[in-house]
Amino acid sequence: MASPGPPDISESNERIRWSVKCGLTSFARKAVIYEIHSQRPRLVLLAAREDWDPACGALSSTEDLDMSNWLGSTNHRITPMNCIPGTDCYLRNGFDIVTLRQDGRPSQANSTLQKMFSQEWFGNLLVVKRGFYDRSRAISITSSEVSTINALVERWLELHIDNPLPGDE
Repeated sequence: MASPGPPDISESNERIRWSVKCGLTSFARKAVIYEIHSQRPRLVLLAAREDWDPACGALSSTEDLDMSNWLGSTNHRITPMNCIPGTDCYLRNGFDIVTLRQDGRPSQANSTLQKMFSQEWFGNLLVVKRGFYDRSRAISITSSEVSTINALVERWLELHIDNPLPGDE
């Protein structure tokens, strides 16, 4: 029986680089992603963008996170959510909903959002949590918050499916 060949070094290096970038830096944040070909939302790590300089000492905002691995493009839109969608009830922590712009969206419908909320949305959708005291700072989402985020995303989708965001027409 032939022994398997040596592991692909470039694949191994890429895996190591990704673990260092996400897992070992204190600047990675957990976010919720609703993927095109998934059955349910899941938590993912978003590392800081490569051009972000951690020497400034500030924690990363949503704009400082690298979302290109999850959205497939850097042409994305960040929509802040400070209130429960459709109400004036403020959220303790705000959230940022990150989507691709209309011209950059893939033509595939998001099966997760369609299955969960019966809403047709194209492309992946990311949700990033913001801090309470410093609303510009991105913080990690815990697994216990996912059900609350699901309810907020459902209400957000109901408002934005028929009324696209300005600039996306």
